[in-house]
Amino acid sequence: MRLADVLDICRAKLVEVTAATSLGKAVQAISMADATGALVVGDDGLQGVVSRGDIIRLLATAPSSQQAWEGPVSVAITQRPEPIDPELPVGVVITTMNEAGWEYMPVVTTQGLVMVSLSNLLLAENSFLYGEVQHLQTYIDALHDAPND
Repeated sequence: MRLADVLDICRAKLVEVTAATSLGKAVQAISMADATGALVVGDDGLQGVVSRGDIIRLLATAPSSQQAWEGPVSVAITQRPEPIDPELPVGVVITTMNEAGWEYMPVVTTQGLVMVSLSNLLLAENSFLYGEVQHLQTYIDALHDAPND
């Protein structure tokens, strides 16, 4: 199964913020959009992705919560993935994301850059594999029920 086949159901809802946006403003934008994170962009394009987990990690390790809230969201970036091709197999994308510890991966499409989430990819892959197992089980049952010649 190609990534392009599941892009619509695996797309992550992220907001776009600039690297200079304060963490507090970024969290507010994420919350208002009911998103799962933020694309952080700068003058030279995508700088990275900030997830809810990244925000929690930053707040837990910051010298003070006020300093973290007022500081730039760019300090919370833990993911700097290069955009990938939608023709890649989903399994390859899942492995890449898992090994890197990334929750999101940018994908270059004809409509532009979209983000996919690891959890959504895992659900899609699981659903696909379940369907394949069901198909094989039906085939095995048919073989078992067939008369022996």
